[in-house]
Order: sequence, then structure tokens, then C-alpha cells
Amino acid sequence: LGYFMSQSLDTDLRRDHGDTILDTYFEEMEKLGVGVNRSEFMEVFRLATAYFLVYPLIGGGLIDRSYDRSVVLMNTMFTRACAAMEDYDAVGLIAKS
Repeated sequence: LGYFMSQSLDTDLRRDHGDTILDTYFEEMEKLGVGVNRSEFMEVFRLATAYFLVYPLIGGGLIDRSYDRSVVLMNTMFTRACAAMEDYDAVGLIAKS
């Protein structure tokens, strides 16, 4: 979920619908009997948004820069990941640890 929310969704779309997506995901987990505390769930989710910044960073170093689509993909993933980290205050959570 952290990867999907931080890199696969357009930032504006995530900002508009992210709370609903998170609520729905959490509710479905509860229906399936997965006992997860809501605050712990959100803490792990926030940490995941920071962790998944590694994908565009590593990918950016490995891509063939002569292939424009790869460059656009890595830039998009990086931009979305940074926005999600800021929106969910992932760095603030890490700093408290």
C-alpha cells in the first residue's frame, strides 16, 4: 500500500482520495480479521512511504538515460515519493525514532 500510494498514484489524485483509500484498506483488513491498531497501521504506512524512496533512487542510477521513458518514469516516481513523504510527515516520524 505504501508503494502504491507513494509512487503509483498521481499526487493530486492521492491527495484527493488518499484518506478514503487508507480508510477502506484498514476497514477491509479488519473485516478479514487482521487485528491491526489504527495508529500502528498509520505509523508503518508513513515509514513505508519513506522506505520506498529507494526505488526511484536506485532505479535512477541504473536506468539507460538515453531512453526517455525510463528517465520520465524515475523522475515521476521520485517526485511522487517526495510529495508523499512530505504529506504524511514520514521524515518527522523517522526523526522521532
